Amino acid sequence: MRPALRRGGLEVRDPGGAAEHRLSAGGDRPARRPGRSRLRQGHPLLRADGERPRGAGHRAHPAARARRRARAHDRRVPGAGGRQRAAVGARVESLDPGLPGRLHRREPRAPAGAVDGGGRQRGLPGRHARLPRKATAEVPGALSPGVRFAFLSSTPAGPTEGSGTWVALDGLARGLERLGHTVTRRPLRARTGFHTLDRWLYNAQVAARPPAADVVVGVDLDGWLWARPRIRRPGAVAGPPAVRARPRFVVALKGIIADELRNEQGVVRWLLARQARWERLNTERADRVVVPSRYSAAVAHDVYGVPRARLAVVPEPIDLGEWRRRFTVAGTPPPHPPTVLSVARMYPRKRLDDLLRAAGVLRERIPGVRVRIVGEGPESARLRALHGALGLGETVTFLGDIPRQALAVEYVGADCFCLPTVQEGFGIVFTEAMAAGLAVVACRAAAVPELVEDRRTGLLVNPRSPEELAMALETLLLNRGLRADLGAAGAARVGAFDLEPVARRFVEAATA
Repeated sequence: MRPALRRGGLEVRDPGGAAEHRLSAGGDRPARRPGRSRLRQGHPLLRADGERPRGAGHRAHPAARARRRARAHDRRVPGAGGRQRAAVGARVESLDPGLPGRLHRREPRAPAGAVDGGGRQRGLPGRHARLPRKATAEVPGALSPGVRFAFLSSTPAGPTEGSGTWVALDGLARGLERLGHTVTRRPLRARTGFHTLDRWLYNAQVAARPPAADVVVGVDLDGWLWARPRIRRPGAVAGPPAVRARPRFVVALKGIIADELRNEQGVVRWLLARQARWERLNTERADRVVVPSRYSAAVAHDVYGVPRARLAVVPEPIDLGEWRRRFTVAGTPPPHPPTVLSVARMYPRKRLDDLLRAAGVLRERIPGVRVRIVGEGPESARLRALHGALGLGETVTFLGDIPRQALAVEYVGADCFCLPTVQEGFGIVFTEAMAAGLAVVACRAAAVPELVEDRRTGLLVNPRSPEELAMALETLLLNRGLRADLGAAGAARVGAFDLEPVARRFVEAATA
């Protein structure tokens, strides 16, 4: 129409803005492209640059039914070249690059006839409804330095007992300090030998001596006795509830207890169920709930009922500078047989028994192969008994808990890394292995496919399949070029998870 209007002497102006189509409730989920098969489960890879490629599927997701219901509400609009793309608002795309659109609050609908920032009316049909692939809206939140953070954590201090939770918390605190913020930590001091009781006593002490800070961060269930529930104003019949006077409270879920207990039995499962109730109360009382992966975001929403508007995804940090110094000190390893390294706290969900059975298959195909396992835990005795029953001998070596510098030596001396875990909120050991330039073998389960990209930074197999695990390890050990390519891609990818970038994202999420 523009040429015809110009011929008539009329002036035509085009501000270049893109119209935006609004979605119905539950419809803020990206639509698939025509002709491409739809993944029935799984999440895109975590990326710092906001790109959101599809991740490998997994069947362990507790929110699968919610995703299936969401498919019925997909909305598509025409795009360039006849391709369809999902209609997603700018706020949905930009609020948190790590969180899928369906976990965000949708913007209120504009009044009829309102014009958006680009000067185009909403609801225009056809090609006028094109949407940009990337939104440019800025992330909200107070980023000024000098925020006082107080961290509450009843997780035992140190990487040995505290495992990945302590490592992630320590890295985040140091990253925040590098950005100019003040961080205080209230660690677990009194130990009775009964961890559930320790956690309750810790939280009772927190309630008796409340923290003084601008932002209080409760790790997992910690803070639940101190954080008062939201209350409604007297006489109010609608609107959000008022919040009692207290500092801003952010819950950082590392491993969601209600998800972890599915792999436990007996008394341990019962005790974890009690802790999961406390954790749920904690999320209900929080101003913001931060999780390390999209998988964890979906679990928190599905199992604890955390509103999508209060969820934010911030990956776990790794101190790349510190690890690179350790690798340099470790030096070049001497010649050695094909070696697989695994690092884990020995819980049932880590499925190290699958790795032992895979090692039994692998030694028949690659004589002299070695599997080295770092870590201890509740499963130690059972795994050592299985090692003897399978007659693995020197093929598998249990190293126990070792210092961090000794762990760096193990990373440098390995040919690839393997952990067949079936429940993982993030997986810090995968980032450590990638920082060492190791290709990874893991399972399509939980958050693992978001971190380990199949056939780009590692190889993914089906959970609880020792035979597939052995085949993937054999493929890597017999193909030096493939190992090098996957390892180099992993080393490049892990840079997005360094301390300061992750700390910035945490501040954005915590103060938004």
